[in-house]
Amino acid sequence: MDTLVTNGTLLTMRGERLGIVDGDSPARETGEGGGAVAVDDGRISYVGPAAEGPDPGDAEEVVDAEGGVVMPGLVNAHTHMAHTLLRGGAQDVPEIEWMNRALGPLSAHADEADRMFSEAGFPEREHVVMQA
Repeated sequence: MDTLVTNGTLLTMRGERLGIVDGDSPARETGEGGGAVAVDDGRISYVGPAAEGPDPGDAEEVVDAEGGVVMPGLVNAHTHMAHTLLRGGAQDVPEIEWMNRALGPLSAHADEADRMFSEAGFPEREHVVMQA
């Protein structure tokens, strides 16, 4: 195996919980938990819990994700989490104009809770507050 990424929170976009493998097990504290992704000859060969995956000793390179999010197979992971609450607000306006004329004024009216929910990626502050 070429590369083994360990100790990550995997987001696979399939399965239960959107395919999240978060390693909330006691083993994670010892560096043996979390999710793992193995790559052989440029192809993903394993995605899942590290405890059930390949032996790190068999990998040419082991990368410790340090609990970070690992999205195997997703090429474009670029996102602007802080813009979540503004999604759909100016779809008909060119991007530069929107940034100059709308983003600043809208952001100026956001309070700390709005910013926190937006940066966490929640679609609506009210939804989160009502669900709590």
